[in-house]
Amino acid sequence: MMNDTIALNKLRREWEADRLSLPQYLAGVQRLVAVEAQRKERAAKAAAARRKADDALLLIMPLAGVAMIVLAVVTVLSR
Repeated sequence: MMNDTIALNKLRREWEADRLSLPQYLAGVQRLVAVEAQRKERAAKAAAARRKADDALLLIMPLAGVAMIVLAVVTVLSR
């Protein structure tokens, strides 16, 4: 976010100093907006993947607990 702000300020300063034409400035701003949108999309996909992994663990953990209890009972009974 901070790098985007710095890049946007740099674009604005160059445009104000007449080193960039308005179309170039707008293209730069549009590029920054597109990058931010892609970043948010990737973050949303990563969050969804983390939630899916967490849900899978929540399903597996009780089964692992039951398996440990069964293993302990079998071990005790086999002695």
